Amino acid sequence: MNYLKNIFITMAVLSILSPAQALELVNGTTQEFGMIFTDAQKSALPVITNSIKLSDSSNTGMSLAFTNIAETSNWFRLYENIHLYGVDVSQGTLLGNWPLTRWQYEPIEPEIVERYQQVRRDFSTLHPSPSHPLGCLKSTPLRYGDIDGDGVNELVIFIGNQLLVFSPSAQKTVFGMNVRVDDWMTEEETQSHFEYYPPAGIDEITPYYQSAANMDYASELPGYRGYGKLYSSDFDKNGSPDILVWRKLYLSRMLNVDKGFDKISDTYYHYEKSATGEYVLKDTAPKTIQSWLAEKNLTWQQGYPSKSECEGEEGQLIPEMHDPLLNDPDVLH
Repeated sequence: MNYLKNIFITMAVLSILSPAQALELVNGTTQEFGMIFTDAQKSALPVITNSIKLSDSSNTGMSLAFTNIAETSNWFRLYENIHLYGVDVSQGTLLGNWPLTRWQYEPIEPEIVERYQQVRRDFSTLHPSPSHPLGCLKSTPLRYGDIDGDGVNELVIFIGNQLLVFSPSAQKTVFGMNVRVDDWMTEEETQSHFEYYPPAGIDEITPYYQSAANMDYASELPGYRGYGKLYSSDFDKNGSPDILVWRKLYLSRMLNVDKGFDKISDTYYHYEKSATGEYVLKDTAPKTIQSWLAEKNLTWQQGYPSKSECEGEEGQLIPEMHDPLLNDPDVLH
């Protein structure tokens, strides 16, 4: 009866705007246990559940989301064991069972990989519960749409801090990125932390943003704070879809008089869709990528994700990604 606890995602459409605009996910709607389903949803749900149970006796945990693609008979369901299942409801057959992990070609700063190694945490693992919700994107963890304008729909999955693009036709993840570095405590969390673990000299300093990964509670470790945004178009005009990733990484001014963060880096990545459907990292100079963004008037605020989906904030910029405390003019323009 796990399906009765399922968080149902209705049609969450991913749309590509004109080439001069950024990618946007629209119409994401969450239905939780107890809400009224349509007749089509009620008919599909037991078929999906039974098909998965007949093909996989393992403990999947609770269902997080399920949706069908473009009103076809193909439905996809995401479970707590971080597996994605596909079911052809018209035939009652399983299309596949795919464990989801970090994408092996994910763009990430070396500082973050080093921090993971420092705290002995497996960087390849997807962590489903970030401590700082980002624009409530996790509330709609499973969406679909044509991300590159080729007429074929992909699934867009949010797990923890990760955005994954899964291709049902290729039956694999074809793109992935970290949308937020979760290595810092809020000011309130930091103050609470130091009440329990006061380091030497605590009376002379005001700690602001401690690293959540600090293993030495008798010392201070500034927290990393970083974000990634993506842009989709044929930027190099060679006929193949591209994804550009713009990442920003900051380090907290933990012990300074002025609280906030200092920018460490802006990094840029160019991925091009290959014949296998996977996006391949190209050796493109950062200045070239910046010129492509400028040519289409694409700013930091226009990259995806930018708009909050939290109740009362719908359509507004995600506060964390556009915070004045980041001391970065890009996030305000």
